[in-house]
Amino acid sequence: MALYLLKPVVWNSNGYLQPSGAIVHSGYPKENGYGHEEWNNSKQLEFTEDGKRWKAFHTEGFGNQPLDAHDGRVFVFMIAARSGQQFLIAVAGNATSLIDETQKKRRLSIVKRLGIDDRFRLDAWSVARVRKLFRDDEERFTRHWEDEIHWVPNWICPAESYVPLAEPLQLDPQSISGKSSLVRMFGSYQEISRQTALRILDLLRGDLPAQQLKRNCTDESDIEEDLADLPVAPTTRAALIDARLGQGRFRDETLAFWGGKCAITGCGVGEVIRASHLKPWRDSSNKERLDPRNGLPLVAHLDALFDRGLISFGESGDLLISGLVSDDERRILHLSDGLQKPPHSGTATYLKWHRDYVFRAG
Repeated sequence: MALYLLKPVVWNSNGYLQPSGAIVHSGYPKENGYGHEEWNNSKQLEFTEDGKRWKAFHTEGFGNQPLDAHDGRVFVFMIAARSGQQFLIAVAGNATSLIDETQKKRRLSIVKRLGIDDRFRLDAWSVARVRKLFRDDEERFTRHWEDEIHWVPNWICPAESYVPLAEPLQLDPQSISGKSSLVRMFGSYQEISRQTALRILDLLRGDLPAQQLKRNCTDESDIEEDLADLPVAPTTRAALIDARLGQGRFRDETLAFWGGKCAITGCGVGEVIRASHLKPWRDSSNKERLDPRNGLPLVAHLDALFDRGLISFGESGDLLISGLVSDDERRILHLSDGLQKPPHSGTATYLKWHRDYVFRAG
């Protein structure tokens, strides 16, 4: 099961591309004039390994939290405090912790692969507050840096699962935690529920990587958690899980209505067709979740566009394309045809919901 964590990081006014010299009153940044997380949004922390793009980033530790038990399934919501307010800075999904001391060799290998040692050292030394704290003794700072550089990449996640915010997003602590303030100490953290994590990601509606993270926030065990308190029979529970995953009776009946093919392209290769809910799972009743009229079989790239509100369909099945998709991208994606046949009256009702609440006309 995934783990969802709020984690304080030092405030940075340089977009987390290099240290900014913010005045900090506690912890490592106070003592040294910079924080290892101040490079988190830098593209220099991306690397390729085994043909896959990865993103390295940093946070302070999590005490006795067994992070290694959740490798690849940790979602870290990085927050920073400024002028009495708290802001979301970045989100990293499907992350793996390298914080444990046994991972030092791995961290050092990533530093070497990235080639960041000298560049990041000079970034930090250029900060007036760092020079002041080290009494303008660059040799002393270099010795310190050689002991500290391995801490910069103490997390990794798939590059596409790291969502930096161009502008910090002010958060309402009351709506997130029911308290007037979120966790603030760099050495502390706050575990949140998946539902709370999804609410935070909903605040980033216009950010496509954030919407992909929302999909990644759900696996079969999470669906079981959603249904845990609902008085439904075991067979219904199983059908609901299948429907959420686009499988089982829901998928079969959805495909059957469209002749076993993608509702737009007519493609019949089942391996690339997804049975997508028109009215999203989280907004549907159990009856609606199982209703095949609330489903549409679409090939993968069209399903992704539909899920993110970048395409929808009119009453007669004509294709609606968000203004957020450029003309060039429309040509590349071959976005021109609508549904192969007019939608069933029941399907039309769900499509209207999608147009009203999911589609982003742009």
